Amino acid sequence: MYGWRGKIGLLVPSTNIPAEMDAHRLVPEGVSVTTGRVRFAGEVTVETVRTHLGYLDEAADLLATAGVDVMVYGMTGGSIVKGPAGDKELAEALQQRTGIPFITASAAMVEAFHVLGVRRVVCVAPYPGELNTLLAQYFEAHAIQTVEIKTMRLKDVRQILCVTPDTQYEAVKACQLAAADGVFLSATGWSTIDTIHLIEQDLGKPVVTAIQGGIWAALKQLGVRGGVHGFGRLLEEL
Repeated sequence: MYGWRGKIGLLVPSTNIPAEMDAHRLVPEGVSVTTGRVRFAGEVTVETVRTHLGYLDEAADLLATAGVDVMVYGMTGGSIVKGPAGDKELAEALQQRTGIPFITASAAMVEAFHVLGVRRVVCVAPYPGELNTLLAQYFEAHAIQTVEIKTMRLKDVRQILCVTPDTQYEAVKACQLAAADGVFLSATGWSTIDTIHLIEQDLGKPVVTAIQGGIWAALKQLGVRGGVHGFGRLLEEL
């Protein structure tokens, strides 16, 4: 029987492959992950992300029919593009619409950093431009200083998908780590979970990623405790 400890519903852009795969690896025994897809087309820009949000209601309605106990919206860009107030309104509206607790990736990352005691972060993100400015503004609104955002300057989701853990690791290593007390790997369109323990082990900074943070928040909502090992302090200390 799947989901006897709790059922997570994960909403991801239709082009996203890694988030679903990573989520299944992050949950402990007895917790299931059911994925719903939200239409996304084109390169990753503020405009395409805003268009994508227009399909979120329908996707949430469909995912709710699977009887999940909590929903996670697994897209950093989609949950920062309207700012902190807009992100909160989105979560509240979808929770009211479906009757299911609703968590966004960005709200989860902020809560995770507060729990870890992190107030200054370096970020590595795949996409360029305005989305990174919005990310820094989102952090600032929650009393977290962005020391640096290092971007891969990729807009094509197929290119983002192909970024490897060693590339992520080297990008973090090149950041201004001495001025920061935590690391954020933004976006769920690339797989980040195999980089977490290496960064924490070698570079000595706690790491939050978009998918890891979202799953952590969902497990907390479900009341699942006991820790998940191999994917960083955040999940280990659950």
